[in-house]
Amino acid sequence: NLGQVVGTSDVFPGMPRAFIWHEGDMIDLNVYVNPALNWVLEEARDINDEQQVVGWGTHEGISSGYLLDLRAAEATYPVENLTHTPTITNTPTETPAL
Repeated sequence: NLGQVVGTSDVFPGMPRAFIWHEGDMIDLNVYVNPALNWVLEEARDINDEQQVVGWGTHEGISSGYLLDLRAAEATYPVENLTHTPTITNTPTETPAL
């Protein structure tokens, strides 16, 4: 275990964002995603020791699951030092019925 935690926090009421907690810093996971990909990561549900994060977000306005691979980015902290874009995969999912 790398001591990392992921979760969801509201930036503003009704505006959730996925985050990672790493060495005392809470970092919005959206900083790892190129805005041109049209993703907004809203929930982070789990992270493994390979630094792969799964969760829910919005891709081009449609709710979808995702897999964000932080190691593919060779991510370093703090985020100002990030030089590569991690891979993000749209996982085939169905929106749960309400």
